[in-house]
Amino acid sequence: PESPKDNKVLTLYLHMLFTFTDTATWKILKVKGGEALAPGMNQLCANIMGHLNTKGIYLILKDILLQGLARPKPVLKHATLSAIFTITLRPLIAGKFTDNLLSLFLVHILSVPAIIQHLSSIAPE
Repeated sequence: PESPKDNKVLTLYLHMLFTFTDTATWKILKVKGGEALAPGMNQLCANIMGHLNTKGIYLILKDILLQGLARPKPVLKHATLSAIFTITLRPLIAGKFTDNLLSLFLVHILSVPAIIQHLSSIAPE
């Protein structure tokens, strides 16, 4: 994430994951008649989150957090850190905090050194 080119690609991928894991920002559901699609689209988001979990999204995001935060001055910006944390929390919430997902979250995300300190200083809300 320290390279501007890599940071741009990282931001693009995170934005895509952020969008495809929640239907709240999907404009098609806001048009007239679009609300009928909501149950199917919510299931699609759940399937995407399940697929990401089986492909090791927590390990990948842990590596990004380590490269961006395990240094004297973090290189992850407010939006990037917030997006990563939101993306990691969505499967937990959708899965109603199952033991398996919770342990993956604790082991891979909350084990990043000083993650809570960086979250409180970069993204206090």
